[in-house]
Amino acid sequence: MKPNFSIARRAPLVIPRSLVSRLMRLYDYPHPLHPKQVIRGYDRLHAIRTARMCAAVATALGYGTERVRQYQIACLLHDLGRAGLDRKLFGKIWSWAKERGIPTRPREWRARHTAT
Repeated sequence: MKPNFSIARRAPLVIPRSLVSRLMRLYDYPHPLHPKQVIRGYDRLHAIRTARMCAAVATALGYGTERVRQYQIACLLHDLGRAGLDRKLFGKIWSWAKERGIPTRPREWRARHTAT
């Protein structure tokens, strides 16, 4: 079954845009060689898509607005630990996982863990 990513684009953000903006700024970090320059985090759109997808799933499962709001905040922050991580280094992490047979994509997880 092919995933329907258009659901994530249509699902609402139940938290105020101002909060989304403040949380997304946490992904930005100072340039290591030019401290007055800020490097914009590259995971922002992914975090927002994840939050929208979560809202669609949580709403379909019958969770209330307050719980969906909490889930969305968690989704917006779920990759914060990667902020400032060099993309090349992150690619090495993915390669390391693949070399050891660790699933890194949903389809790989489903193939290995068919009951989930």
